[in-house]
Amino acid sequence: MGTPNTRRIILLGKTGIGKSSLANNIFGEAKFKINNVSDSETHCTTAKTKSVNGRSLTLIDTPGFFDPSRSEEMMKPEMMRCITECAPGPHAFLIVLKMEKFTEHKKAVITQICDYFSEKALKYAVIVFTHGDQLPEGMKLEKYVEESGDLSDLVKKCGCRCHVVDNKYWKNNQDDYRNNQVQVEKLLSTIEQIVIENKGGFYTDKKIKEVREKIEKEEEVISRSSGNMSQEEIRKQAKSNVLKKQADDAAPKWRKGFLWFAVISGLFAAFSAVLLNSRYGKMLKNWHNWCHLLSNRRIVILGKTGVGKSSLANTIFGEKLFKIDHTVNSDTKKCQAETKSINGRNITLIDTPGFFDTHRSEEELKSKIVRCITEFAPGPHAFLIVLKVERYTEQEQAVITKIIQYFSEEVFKYATVLFTHGDQLEDEQTIEDFVCDNKLLRDLVKKCGGRCHVIDNKYWKNNQQDEYRSNQFQVKELLKTIDKMVEANEGRCYTNEMLEAVEERIKQEMQLIRQSPGNKSEVQIREEARDSVFDWLLVKLTGFVDTDRSEEELKSEIVRCITEFAPGPHGFLIVLKVERYTEQEQAVITKIIQYFSEEVFKYATVLFTHGDQLEDEQTIEDFVCDNKLLRDLVKKCGGRCHVIDNKYWKNNQQGGYRSNQFQVKEFLKTIDKMVEANEVRCYTNEMLEAVEERIKQEEELNRQSPGSMSEEESREKAKDRVYDRLLIKVIGITL
Repeated sequence: MGTPNTRRIILLGKTGIGKSSLANNIFGEAKFKINNVSDSETHCTTAKTKSVNGRSLTLIDTPGFFDPSRSEEMMKPEMMRCITECAPGPHAFLIVLKMEKFTEHKKAVITQICDYFSEKALKYAVIVFTHGDQLPEGMKLEKYVEESGDLSDLVKKCGCRCHVVDNKYWKNNQDDYRNNQVQVEKLLSTIEQIVIENKGGFYTDKKIKEVREKIEKEEEVISRSSGNMSQEEIRKQAKSNVLKKQADDAAPKWRKGFLWFAVISGLFAAFSAVLLNSRYGKMLKNWHNWCHLLSNRRIVILGKTGVGKSSLANTIFGEKLFKIDHTVNSDTKKCQAETKSINGRNITLIDTPGFFDTHRSEEELKSKIVRCITEFAPGPHAFLIVLKVERYTEQEQAVITKIIQYFSEEVFKYATVLFTHGDQLEDEQTIEDFVCDNKLLRDLVKKCGGRCHVIDNKYWKNNQQDEYRSNQFQVKELLKTIDKMVEANEGRCYTNEMLEAVEERIKQEMQLIRQSPGNKSEVQIREEARDSVFDWLLVKLTGFVDTDRSEEELKSEIVRCITEFAPGPHGFLIVLKVERYTEQEQAVITKIIQYFSEEVFKYATVLFTHGDQLEDEQTIEDFVCDNKLLRDLVKKCGGRCHVIDNKYWKNNQQGGYRSNQFQVKEFLKTIDKMVEANEVRCYTNEMLEAVEERIKQEEELNRQSPGSMSEEESREKAKDRVYDRLLIKVIGITL
């Protein structure tokens, strides 16, 4: 099987990190083709063999994991090609990462690698970093990894094996450490050590073994009729035959499935078209809508941390679908929605983050509530306001006030008060008796149409002696109450302008998803649409989204940004790296348009960083011309683009163009011309105008208050107050 003593090495990593360049570095020559435009060059698995330091190496360069232009289905045949190329199995995996922040996206790449090959693959893996020039001066890779939490954990899983190269700057470097030749020698030594530790063995799994057996059978067949073919030629032909057969085996199943789908879909479409255009069709539509209305209930569970919302949801469903945490921290970090059929009716329970969670910031909670809004659009049929059977204090009343603030007084028309810890009731005492003892509680239940129930998630599970003190009885009564309430509301669900706008947006997104390639179920389509609308809503209310950070982390900063640049900025700098321009970068531009409208480009300049990545004599305009998406972007920005390098162009005296001083000077000239072309107007929109108006009102109040305050101090104080109010009111802003 294959050339004896050849080391088979697979290079894995996402698109654009320099896998092909790394392979060329290891071989010491350009055997793998490099492409610096937006599409990943490695669309197909490529294997090359060469003798390095007397050792035969086969490097297998794979398609970029998470290549945004390729679907999971498109990736599968390439991974099968990879398995075939590396059979009977690889001696080592090189997991290639850039020397940059280890984000959730990169963690997901590692997860996918493990999904393809299993956790066992890490026993044969080395982490190789590219773009070593980004390593801080004087720092070695081991120290960098040690200071990077999750990255350190990954390297430990790989036996603490890691190396670093730089495909551009370390080629002819005299430094003993920052030198590709030194690093490649160390890497090859590490690979040999892996082989020794694994007693000369290689990684294998069920898929690789199956392919290996198929190749061996093909080799036997070819050998019997090969004539003068060499062993290498036989093996190459065997691999090719195996790949072809796998493709042929897959195709008929796909075609048959598609044919049946097409026939059934065609018949169904024809029947539906005839039926639905008749008067019976209209009756059928109405009947379907009515049945859907009767058979589905969306119920939102509200309350502060620790009152037992998640346990209540499990009690209603009769099984543990919602995770419970008995520590002081609320386990409901985000909205969780689960659906189950109860007595022939679909019930969707939406468990929300604890209101007034003392362990979480206000801005963090707002993001969770935005998620809830998208979860229960077009609106819930019922709210369960959850309280404990205990003294009703001002803290509980504050929760109710907050619910009114988020949803208005109208919420009570759809609400039922549900008490937990029913074991705290006195003997013979009902929940109605308990409510009567407190005026605030009486008023609350009265607002909710007298609707209240009680359960106990611990002691009333299997209570046979007292029907009232039985969860089974109480849940049955609760569901009856909800049915009566829905009937009284004529089947309507609670809604407001925001929920209506969100539902409309979800429907629009669903329509777009249906028109895009792929075969997704309606449930998957709605889930994807809701995720998209969540981003839109959060930004509509608060500003922009940083794709590398959670919404909670960014939210407060974005609200601060809005108050800082009101009434509006004179210019936007859209900052990109000089690197492959992928769909990920394009998605950022799409979001900018989504949040600020196309009008933003009238005030925008594209500024590229990492100018050192430009080829010799290449200008930024040349770089832009090589990519259609980039050309279109810069054209929208009136042709305005500049480039700097924060590391290498600081004190460059040799050439004016590759000098930050020169570029900044040109950039400021561009801004001046743009402002002049816009007649000194700044970019604005409804939100910015509203924020500026509010700031002016606050400034006026400052002037009327006692004390001596400068105009600058007055505006700063006004902005701080508007910031606080915008953050708190963000959920209630009209779309």
